[in-house]
Amino acid sequence: IDQLILGTAAAGRFNRGATVQRLLDECLREGATAFDTAPLYGSGAMEAFLGRAIKSRGAGPEVTVNTKFGLTPNICFARPERYYFLGKLAQAAGRQIGMKGKAPLSEITVCESAMASLERSIRHLGEGRVDVFFAHEVPVAVLMTPRFLEFIKHAKAQRLFRRFGLGGYRSHYPGSASREFLNEVDVIQVDSVPGTPPSVPKDWPGEIFLHGVLAPMRHASENTRPAVSAEDCFEEALNVQGASVL
Repeated sequence: IDQLILGTAAAGRFNRGATVQRLLDECLREGATAFDTAPLYGSGAMEAFLGRAIKSRGAGPEVTVNTKFGLTPNICFARPERYYFLGKLAQAAGRQIGMKGKAPLSEITVCESAMASLERSIRHLGEGRVDVFFAHEVPVAVLMTPRFLEFIKHAKAQRLFRRFGLGGYRSHYPGSASREFLNEVDVIQVDSVPGTPPSVPKDWPGEIFLHGVLAPMRHASENTRPAVSAEDCFEEALNVQGASVL
């Protein structure tokens, strides 16, 4: 395993923004240098909390962040970190009536949506901070267009992000993607459960990121299942063929 990355989705379960901020500050003080976040997390506020924590840390090892585009909160304030609890209430209300945080992307709108999301992420996280820019549950068919391939190449050349990745449900993995498209995909994120790598050519040079390695611990506590230790989770994850990052 080459790297451990700290996910931030679960931090959005706290009801107070101050608690989220303290948690991220402590993670940085303890030496965390790689994070995974998204515009969806923390009702739209997680990138802002994380960027604030990185800026307040001061000098230290380089911190890199993986972020995403595609899924967004149902309702998001202009400054979601200021209205964090109200944002959580809005998301809860949206779920009660069946709303799901997904932007309606198409082949026509995907480039503009990705660029707007990336610019927002950079404002929160800082320039040069984004390592992997993931398409977050965006169907591959929407991404396999000349315009979007050009967007990836241009953004990399401008150093807006270092690598491009696919993350989300298994139905969005690139089993039928063109080779031209896969040549621009550097990372594919795979859920740790069931933990089966996606279908990609054997000579594809990218990396497999294993997502949600510690999720079984939370699921066990929520559903009164037998306790699962962190050691158990990591041991199972290490058996997933091809994974290099957890």
